[in-house]
Amino acid sequence: MEFLIIQPAISHEKAFIEASQKELQPLGPAVLAALTPQDVKVRFIDDRLEEVNYDDTPDAVGISTTTFTARRAYEIADGFRERGVPVILGGHHVKMEPEEAFAHATSVVIGEAEGLWREVVSDLQKNSLKASYQLEERPDLAKTPVPDRSIFTGKDYLPIEMVETTRGCPNDCSFCSVSAFFGRGYRHRPIDDVVDEVANLDRDLIFFVDDNVVGDFNYAKTLFRELRGLNVKWFGQAAITMAHDEELLTLMRKSGCLGNLIGFESLDKDNLEAINKSWNKSLPYEEAVDRIHGAGLAIYASFITGLDGDDLDSLKRTYDFAMRKKFLAANFNVLTPYPGTRLFSKLKEEGRLVDDRWWLSDDPFCVRYVPKHFDGEKLVAESVRIKRDYFSYPNVIRRASNWKPVFSSPYNFLLYVLMNKSLHAEQERVTKELDRVKKEKVKDLTESPA
Repeated sequence: MEFLIIQPAISHEKAFIEASQKELQPLGPAVLAALTPQDVKVRFIDDRLEEVNYDDTPDAVGISTTTFTARRAYEIADGFRERGVPVILGGHHVKMEPEEAFAHATSVVIGEAEGLWREVVSDLQKNSLKASYQLEERPDLAKTPVPDRSIFTGKDYLPIEMVETTRGCPNDCSFCSVSAFFGRGYRHRPIDDVVDEVANLDRDLIFFVDDNVVGDFNYAKTLFRELRGLNVKWFGQAAITMAHDEELLTLMRKSGCLGNLIGFESLDKDNLEAINKSWNKSLPYEEAVDRIHGAGLAIYASFITGLDGDDLDSLKRTYDFAMRKKFLAANFNVLTPYPGTRLFSKLKEEGRLVDDRWWLSDDPFCVRYVPKHFDGEKLVAESVRIKRDYFSYPNVIRRASNWKPVFSSPYNFLLYVLMNKSLHAEQERVTKELDRVKKEKVKDLTESPA
């Protein structure tokens, strides 16, 4: 039996997906491959890097999708089902919208695959595939296998290894789909398992995919102590609360941490309270940032634009703060109402969702909800503009004067240069694409009959 795993792109529109940087290895397909019995031949196609050949029909296809890749995932699934190939859909989005997904699938896996996958494959081999599969309990991460990274052979990815240590997040922000999918609890892999996996990787540059790698300070400290002797460098995602613990910051640095993506979301306390993230400012941002930078750790700052307390002035204040703190990088992303979140339900109840299936739109810049103090298209355009400004080369040079997190090691400096070069190119591409989409909309309006 031959089973084909596919990683869908966000879109297959060449003008939009053409990128100047390489992609990261997707960890999910490698875990799925490791869960698959050895008597099944596994192939892998990354739709972001290569063409999907619908006429090269395997015995079955598995596709894991997020909300942003759902439209493309359904296109691929439909293409194979038209040729009589069974398709199994899973991933974050499928759990949130199982009925929608099932319209494009032979079977859906709702939730995490561990504990289910061998049953799915067995049923597939016996031609008795069920319509859906779902575990009542969360899987034990101690039983999660080491990802089968052999499926990446021959594919041109960034030279970074992806590793998972925990799942879930102890917080419950209203806009975030993490707790909706994994639950609000926080599950750990055994530290010895993580260390063994890291020690046997082909590369010494790692990205920890955990949504909050410091969600449990004690676990994180123990892990970082064990990593110290492995001579690795790593980047992760973490909560700003790590600034409360100087020992934690020191251990992070000594374990090889170069920096983390941190969700600031907003400078406004009312905005933070509205999204259930007021704990984010338990330490003033200025002080927290200075502590983290002082430990030699870079920050990729993430901000949300278009929250109910936002206006043009607040966007400017956010941009000015990001420039003043000279972050490694910064996102200024328009608020996204993910299905399954409390935010989505709230906006739907208020009648503010422009389309409650916005992820099926072919417009990557579609306005998904009605902001309180913005015209939707103006909010999108302004968010794109300030991000482009942040990664303009003059501003990249200005931000490089943040000495400790940029120049504390050759790795930090190289990270700064390569990431900002890549994000500069990406923002130039996104700006051009936004201009193209605007012109097409104007053309459609002028050519449409009165």
